[in-house]
This record gives sequence, C-alpha cells and structure tokens, in this order.
Amino acid sequence: MSGFFTALQFLTVLPAPLARPMERPKFSAAYFPLIGLLLGAVLVGLDWLFARFLPSSLANGALIVALIILTGGLHLDGFMDTCDALPGAQVPARRLEILRDVRVGSYGILGVLCLIMAKYLALSELPASLRFGALLAMPVLGRWSMALAITAFTYARASGLGKDMKESSTWLGLALATVLTLAVVALSLWIAGILALVGAGILTILMGWRFTRRLSGLTGDTYGAINEVVEVAVLVMVPLAAGGYPGLL
Repeated sequence: MSGFFTALQFLTVLPAPLARPMERPKFSAAYFPLIGLLLGAVLVGLDWLFARFLPSSLANGALIVALIILTGGLHLDGFMDTCDALPGAQVPARRLEILRDVRVGSYGILGVLCLIMAKYLALSELPASLRFGALLAMPVLGRWSMALAITAFTYARASGLGKDMKESSTWLGLALATVLTLAVVALSLWIAGILALVGAGILTILMGWRFTRRLSGLTGDTYGAINEVVEVAVLVMVPLAAGGYPGLL
C-alpha cells in the first residue's frame, strides 16, 4: 500500500502518512484511478455542501477551484507548459527545453483560460440526474488516461520523475486500473460511463500520438495535459452519451 500513498502524495495535497520518500519515488500508475476515485468522492461531497449555501454558478466555480487546490495545480501546470511547448520551435529537443522552462508563456495562459472556461461551462450544463456520476467519473477517467499514456507511449527524456513512473508501470497494472475504472463508471453512469471510458481512451491515444510526434515521446507535463483535457471531455461526453442535453434535438 505504500505505493498507493506515494502516488497520493504525488498527485494530491491530501495526507499520505505511509508514503515513501519523494526524491526518487517508485510507484505504478495503476494506482491513479483509485486516487481519482478518492478525489471524485471529495468533489461529490463538496458539491452537496456547496449546493446548500451557494447558487449553482458559484458552486461550479468553487468545485473547479477545489479540484485545483486538491491537486496542487500539478496537472494544470503541465497543461500550460504543454501549450507553450507544442506550437513553438522546430525540433523536439527545443520543445523539451521549453517544457522545462518554469516561466509561462502566452500560449500557456490562453490555453489554461480556455480550459477552465470550458470546464466551468460543461459543469454548468451538466444535467442534475448525471451530476453525481459525472463528478465521480471525471477524475477517475482523467487519471486512468494518464495511466494509459504512461504505459502505452515512450518517455521522451533519458531520466526524470516520469521516467521512474514509466519503468514502474506495467500492462498488467493498467489492466487492473482499467477494471477498477470500468466498474466505477458503469456503476455510476451505466452505458454513458462505458462510452465515456471508450471516448477517453481514444482521446488519450490521439493526444499521445500527437505529443510523440512533436516531442519524440511523452513527459510528466504531457501526462498532466492529457488528464486536464480528458476531464473536460468527460463532462461533455457523459450527457451526450446519455441521450443529449435536455431541450436540444
């Protein structure tokens, strides 16, 4: 279980008393969906609480802020760095250098503004009947997508934290993570959840292929970018898979 707590410490700001030292952590990405389930449960609880005291618009904004706080902004940071790196430069080596740059450029700022706006709008249009299941499934599918990307695609650098995760992750671990993810989305959303899982998998493969083309592999930043994009996509896909948005043909 220490691997789970190490992953929890890495992916969230939640207490992880049994975590291994973080200097060179060795933990499998197979734990990621389980951590996503924990985050989803927290979001469901917060959503119930916010609904008691806040109008829906403020409650949706508060949920987004809460998720950023719970994850320490880790995935958003990766998304911004990825937005800066992919459009610029002409060769993968230079794009990898841009990914390492701690400064945020204009593409990163514009990208994160669009992402947060999209997530807010998707939450605002989420039908009440699907809200519980979507809030639970969103972080699970986002982190399962990271596990899929880590296992399926090469790592772009010779060393690094992402390289350690890549070496610790196996296809068997991914299979176990997929079984857990499938159980969560099927129980919470039934057919819509299963379709969202398929959609998340396709989106992850497409993004991983594109990142590999531009960077000669994936990095920790691109893992975070995949998580963020999949989370937004899940919020959009679930209502569509469940029959469409109310009031629309």
